[in-house]
Parts: sequence; structure tokens; C-alpha cells
Amino acid sequence: MAYFSPIPSESQGLRSAVDEEMQSLLSSLYLNPKYSDLTIICGTETFSAHRNIVCSRSAYFARACDGEFKEAFSREIKLPDREPVLVKKTLEFLYTGDYTPEGYDFMSYTTGEAGTKTPPSEPQDGQPANGPSPDGSQPRMNKPFGEQALSLSCFHVLMYVEADYFQVDRLKALAKEKFCASFMDKPDRKSFQAAVVEVYRSTPEYDRGLKDVVIASTRNNLATLRNWWYPVLNNDLLRSVPEFAVDLCIATLDKYVEDLNPQQSYPYWMANGSPANDQKLDAVRGLGTNSGRGTARVRVCLPK
Repeated sequence: MAYFSPIPSESQGLRSAVDEEMQSLLSSLYLNPKYSDLTIICGTETFSAHRNIVCSRSAYFARACDGEFKEAFSREIKLPDREPVLVKKTLEFLYTGDYTPEGYDFMSYTTGEAGTKTPPSEPQDGQPANGPSPDGSQPRMNKPFGEQALSLSCFHVLMYVEADYFQVDRLKALAKEKFCASFMDKPDRKSFQAAVVEVYRSTPEYDRGLKDVVIASTRNNLATLRNWWYPVLNNDLLRSVPEFAVDLCIATLDKYVEDLNPQQSYPYWMANGSPANDQKLDAVRGLGTNSGRGTARVRVCLPK
């Protein structure tokens, strides 16, 4: 029996045309002061916005405009601790569904020690403090020292963090996708190390989104990254970002054991050290209190 693709109906074509027109209208309002009912102030930059657009796509803006914060009455949101370029790119996504890297190379950016967070600042003029307000998200990380040009992969890391701060899940997923595409695109030592440092410095410990990408990509390209003449992945990076070194070590050992024992596999909960999981693990190993049986080898399961 032959199957034919259905011919698009006139209503489907009309719906597509309407969707395109609506997206075009939304895009035309990006940074457009016409009909604007919200002003976003970030450093010396001022952005015109529309509450029905930004609040419907960002839980942060929704809570700021709908709650008891001053912004709900003044219709001004002050973001003194955010980077204007990143705020502008976040707004670009809210209006267009995408963001471009245009202008990111003009950002002031520094590199240095990983793992330090900016302490919450005091609220200014009723504005939420630097940190979880009004959205409850994580505080912004300190910029490290040692100024340098911002790489494209680092820019996408910062957009990922910005999406988390403003609680825009679709932007967070898009930033992760763009980071995946740029992280191992002809990496040199400087861009690779800057991306690793930024991922481990800027994202919370529980957020594995970008960390798993970094570990999987690094593990799968060790032969290239550890080139003896001028390694992109050198020992200094491993020493300076211990969490990255531990994650990479575990993933590499896990892959090695998996290759030796391709039939051996255990549930992911075996990697989690809670009392309940320890009891499950003892049961699988045969370690009941009076069992006296031997242990089974356990593989720590990380995303492939």
C-alpha cells in the first residue's frame, strides 16, 4: 500500500502565516519604546520593554512586576549587578526566540581563580538584593582577575547563567546547545581553559547541565587535548579547578571499566551516597549483616 504525505490544508498555511506575522510583530517590539510599559536599567544602559511579553516568558520579571516589590509600582527594574550586554541578549531572546553573539566581544571580562561567589549585596531602593530575589535563583559569581578577550563558548556559559537568574528555561536550553557547538570547535589552550573555569565557577554545584558537557567532551577528546608538545588540557588547569579534575577522573575510570566489562551495569542510584541507597547497594553486593558474601564491583554511572 502506498502512503502519501498529506497536502497542507489552506487552514494550515494560514496558521503558519499568522504565526510568522506574530513573531515578526514581537521581534519589531524588541528595544522599541513604542507602547513600552517597563524600563530596565542596567548600569548606564536603559532598555525599553513590555510587561506582557517579558513577564509571560520570565518568572523573574513576572514576580518583580506582579509582587509587592517597588518595581510593580514604579515600572522600573534596576539591575546594578548584571552585565548590560547579557541583559540585552536575554531580552533579545524573550522577543525573538533566539540570541546572537553580536556585541559580546565588547564585554569587559577577566579570568582567574575558580569557585568564588559574590556575597549578596544590600537591596537598593526596594530592589531585590544580588541573589535569589524575586526569583530565588543563585547569586552571580565574582568575575576573576586577569583581563582577556571573551571567547564565544564563555559567552554562551554566561548566557546560560543569565537564563538561570531570570528563570527562562528555554533560553537556558538554547545556551547549552550553543555551548555544545562552540566548546570543542577548534579549541586552543586559552579558550578551553577559560570555558572550563567559567563553567565550574559560574554554575551552582547541583547544576550539571554544562559540566556534563565539558566532562564528556574532554574525556572523548583526551588524545587531542593532552598532546605532549603543547597540551590544551595541561596540569595547571587540573590543579586550579579540582572539581573538574575529580569529575574527569571519575568519568575516565568509569569509561575504562565499562570497556573492560561491557555487560556490567548498575543503576545510577549506586553513585549517590545516601543511607537508603547504601542499603540498596549492600543488598546488590550481598552485604547483609550476616550474609558474609563478597562484594560486587560498582560502576559510577555518568552521562555518556
